Amino acid sequence: MIRAVFFDLDDTLCDTNASRHERARLVASRIVQDYRNFDVIELAGRILETDPVHGWPKGATPLLQELDIADTDAGREAYGLWFFDGCSHLLCPAPGITEAVRVLSQRYALGVITNGNDAIQRRKFGYLGLEDYFSVFVSSERAGCFKPEPAIFELALAEAGVAAGEAVFVGDTPSVDIAGARAAGMRPVWLSQAGAFLGPGDPLPDATIRHFGELPGVLLNLD
Repeated sequence: MIRAVFFDLDDTLCDTNASRHERARLVASRIVQDYRNFDVIELAGRILETDPVHGWPKGATPLLQELDIADTDAGREAYGLWFFDGCSHLLCPAPGITEAVRVLSQRYALGVITNGNDAIQRRKFGYLGLEDYFSVFVSSERAGCFKPEPAIFELALAEAGVAAGEAVFVGDTPSVDIAGARAAGMRPVWLSQAGAFLGPGDPLPDATIRHFGELPGVLLNLD
């Protein structure tokens, strides 16, 4: 019997992809405001470069470190902008998630398991207006490890008071979310973003959804 449903945060509960170019421009513009020898377009491009290890944009932190301005006023404000501080209007709940969470909260305990700085991730989660529906929030900083390590999932399970076999985890990244949930004994559900597909080496989920309107029915079928 499923008693709890946990969610990834970035690009699952909320859409961070849609605003990456705009946030990169804001970060670059803030840097150039104090350091006029830099070019906004060039800096924004460096922020959006793909990390060769993880496959996602490098973000603001490596750039600020490379420029040696992380501890300046411009650096701190630019860092905040990349994580929606001062531009929270750019962070949107995933389509259909608010209604899905409202429905699911009547039947299941809900929680978040996310990689990242605890304060930053909690602030982003707060912007979504979903906090009242959730009883557990576990970040990698607080857990002392990152997904897909089983320990971060196990901490969330303990805080929810449920066994792994009684829990589902919903996420968008197969190598992190599906693999980690599976290793912890949870039942993974993959949120397949537009055009996304599983590669030959990707772990298989117990179910796949393309939008959150499908999730309540999928959970009933898994139960």
